[in-house]
Amino acid sequence: MDSVLQKRFELFAEALGLCNGLLLEFPGRQALLSIREQLLYLMAVVRDERAADRFGEITIGVLTAREVEPLSEVAAGVFYKVSAEARDMQSQGKGDGLEYP
Repeated sequence: MDSVLQKRFELFAEALGLCNGLLLEFPGRQALLSIREQLLYLMAVVRDERAADRFGEITIGVLTAREVEPLSEVAAGVFYKVSAEARDMQSQGKGDGLEYP
């Protein structure tokens, strides 16, 4: 894994840890469960274990604004970074048959 992908993976892993922590505090919160699934998907894409064909379904930023900000500013900040990385991955062609760094 090159350094860009490694940094992305580490960010996604950090976000997953924060999400899991919030789920311990707020079990069953649908927004957090959705964010967790999206993070697992993004991590699998970075590891080339999943096709990158679902970027249009990534709603971490919206869910963060609506649901996470009131719960944790720290987690919200990390989730916004994840959302930006997902947009970057999509704009770089991941999932469109184009080469990806």
